[in-house]
Amino acid sequence: MKTLCSCCGSEITGEVCDYCGMLIPSTTATSDDNEAGNADGALADYAEKYRKALLSSVKNFSVESESFRLNDRRTGFDAGPGRSLFGNLKDGNACRGRIFWSEDWIANPSALGIEGKEQEIAVAYQVGQRKEEAVFRLVPENSEGVVCRLGLMIDEGLQLVLVLGNEERTVASDRARIKWRKQ
Repeated sequence: MKTLCSCCGSEITGEVCDYCGMLIPSTTATSDDNEAGNADGALADYAEKYRKALLSSVKNFSVESESFRLNDRRTGFDAGPGRSLFGNLKDGNACRGRIFWSEDWIANPSALGIEGKEQEIAVAYQVGQRKEEAVFRLVPENSEGVVCRLGLMIDEGLQLVLVLGNEERTVASDRARIKWRKQ
C-alpha cells in the first residue's frame, strides 16, 4: 500500500514529502482512500494550513518567452527581457484550482503560423527569496477565431499549469512541478 501526502497527493518515501516538503505526522492518507485529503480531520486541517502557507510563498510570476511577448503597439512580438503578464497575481493561493488569466491578450497561434508546432515557454517565479523557472512545452491546436491569453493555475497536486486560450476555449496546456525546495 502506497502512502500519499495529505497536502499534495505525492507518494511518500520518508518522514517528509519529497515534493512539497510537508512533515508527515504519524497519521497519513493511503492509496486505499479515494483522495489524499480523506484523512482524519486533524490531519486534513494540518495539510490545508501547510498548503496555504506554501502557496503564499510562491509569487512574482513572469513569462520569459520571446514567442509570446507583445510589442508596445500590440502588433507583433519583440525579443528582450521577460515581461510579467501576471502582474496582479498576488501569490499561488490566487490561482489554486482556477486559471488566472494574463491581463494582456496575445496573438493567436494560427495567425503566427505556430499551430501544431511545439513552443517552449519559460515562466519565472519566486519561492520565498529564491528565484526559479518552469519550462513548458505547448503545442497549440487550431486557434482561428480565438483571442488568446496565457493562464496560470496551480492544480490539486500543487503543480503549475500553463494554459493558452481564453475562458471559452483552451488551445494548449502543459504542467510542471514547482520547485518548492532547493534542489
